[in-house]
Amino acid sequence: MARPNTRWLALAMPLLAGCSLTNLSYREVTTELDEVVHLEGAGEDQKLVYQSEARQSPWYVRSFPLLPLKPLLRTLFAGPAPEKLENPSGHARELITLLAPKAGDDLGRAAEAALRLWAFANLDPAAINRIAALDGIVTLMRVHELDLLAGVADPAARPMELAEASTALDTLRQFRPVARRAAGIEVDSSLRAIYQQSLLELVRRPLQLRSQRHDLLSDLATAYAEEDDRELRPVTAAALRTAMGHCLRTTVLHALERAPEELQGDERWHEVRLKAIEVVHGAGGADAVPIILAMMVAPPEAIAHGNTLRFDRDPYVQLRLVHLCGQLDAARAMRSVLLPGRAKWAAVAPIEYLCDLILSEWKDRPLETSRRLPAQEALCRCLGRPVDFDVAWVEDWYDKNRPRS
Repeated sequence: MARPNTRWLALAMPLLAGCSLTNLSYREVTTELDEVVHLEGAGEDQKLVYQSEARQSPWYVRSFPLLPLKPLLRTLFAGPAPEKLENPSGHARELITLLAPKAGDDLGRAAEAALRLWAFANLDPAAINRIAALDGIVTLMRVHELDLLAGVADPAARPMELAEASTALDTLRQFRPVARRAAGIEVDSSLRAIYQQSLLELVRRPLQLRSQRHDLLSDLATAYAEEDDRELRPVTAAALRTAMGHCLRTTVLHALERAPEELQGDERWHEVRLKAIEVVHGAGGADAVPIILAMMVAPPEAIAHGNTLRFDRDPYVQLRLVHLCGQLDAARAMRSVLLPGRAKWAAVAPIEYLCDLILSEWKDRPLETSRRLPAQEALCRCLGRPVDFDVAWVEDWYDKNRPRS
């Protein structure tokens, strides 16, 4: 009996060798991911909940050699079946990496993928999953030509209160395709004008809260999928694309923010911030450095109460910021950016970061554990002066040349 079993196994090996999650279709990836993890709660209290048992795709849909035979095999073999998951988070991560590539340039699929990536990037308890989601977000934004830094330094792009958009949101929900058909409403030129104006108003600026941006993206994705009016479909697509940009852009930027005080120094979160720094700097180059700093600066009341340093105190994050600041010329190093909706104290020039780090480290930490030396070398290179590790000149220069934001 051993020989037949061995022979069948030998015949099956080429098929099994081609088994991989990468062979799943877009819809199979989203279905399997939604079985493993889902959102619970509402508003800012949403959270991700993982399942220890979930329905998973059968083996034959993961086999590359069998891809052409999927329809036939579905009639011969069982479909998805519950499986115990040893590592639900790790399995979800494998699927997260496939979302954006599988969605491709299809706007409807991209919006669905964006909603899922938003959840992982904002809510997942595992930092590595957040990093995987940020990679997916970058891919989606690149494919759909969404500018990561669009409007970031534009005062007119300040976040929009939900109350400002409530009328437009009511119009969307009242006249979206399914609601129109349920109420027997005929689409005419007047309704088109009202509906189009509401779509424009809803995405004029990003909504203030992350859950509001998520919910609006979800509403627009549904409206786009349902829309069959020839004139309304393009404007719905444009609004959906803009809302997706708002949702993904703010997700990346807020990943830069300093960890809560109780998580300062926690390696899980500095890796997320380092990834976000990489993404934003990759999108904006040297001009993005003050944006990165402005997102990471601590409010003055935190400093006044002695609870924190002005900037992120994680050593890896500090050194990365020193490296970025040290690549700037004097003009760029003196430039600060005030982000929409932020107070004036949040406008930070790279030169300020270097000087603050040098002077605080010089006073508070022994030299062998300090980031002062690389920061001071970076400062000298920005100013075009010979490298000099004396602190006295830094104090004098900073007092005379401190940027007045």
